[in-house]
Amino acid sequence: MPWADNPNVTAILAAHYPGEESGNALVDVLWGAVEPSGRLPYSIPRNSSDYGPPILSSVANATDPNAWQVDFTEGQMIDYRQFDANGTEALYEFGFGLSYSNFTMSSDTSFELIDGPLSALPDQSQGMVPGGLADLWKVVAVLKVEVTNSGHRASSAVPQLYVSLPQDTTPPGTPHKVLRGFEKLHLKAGERREARFELMRRDLSYWDLENRQWVVPEGIVRFSAGFSSRNLVARTHARLVYDQN
Repeated sequence: MPWADNPNVTAILAAHYPGEESGNALVDVLWGAVEPSGRLPYSIPRNSSDYGPPILSSVANATDPNAWQVDFTEGQMIDYRQFDANGTEALYEFGFGLSYSNFTMSSDTSFELIDGPLSALPDQSQGMVPGGLADLWKVVAVLKVEVTNSGHRASSAVPQLYVSLPQDTTPPGTPHKVLRGFEKLHLKAGERREARFELMRRDLSYWDLENRQWVVPEGIVRFSAGFSSRNLVARTHARLVYDQN
């Protein structure tokens, strides 16, 4: 979007695929009858090369039968995770979005391990469910943060929670941070409300490829809450597992 910084561009509305009522819907947003409360589910780069693999193929006339082969070597480094790993600044980052109001978030957070420290491995005695061991889907922690509508009209905030596993006790290629929760709060002007994020054991684990199991890592796990992947306001950290020694 090289035109985004043009001084003649004073606003950008990303409508995507709004359906048969798109005209009425866009008019409602533009005239202020409805708040634009969506948030980007992807990053918009400053340059197409920031994404790494080319967006457009240049092998349309290739005769090599392997020319269309694509090797997905990026692992978990997709979108904002890749931007974080490479230190790349996005034009509009993952989770970004504006509304007709303003929001603030308390820098203080409340974090609780529901049943105390965790074991590194899930409890296999609880059996299997669709998606793996039942213990992986158990809520084990809760993080709370307060959000305030500091504007002059009702609107919806979308606080987001990102989790950063320790880089020194997880496999190479582990993302710097991963989205692990979001909530849409409709707030009146001046209203303050608590956003609550429930975290399952799976949210706090990495996949041990060698032993083929999910593991909660040793070390400090960091939690960051904010309004996009780059606008993070509230931070805290915790050690989650029992002492293995």
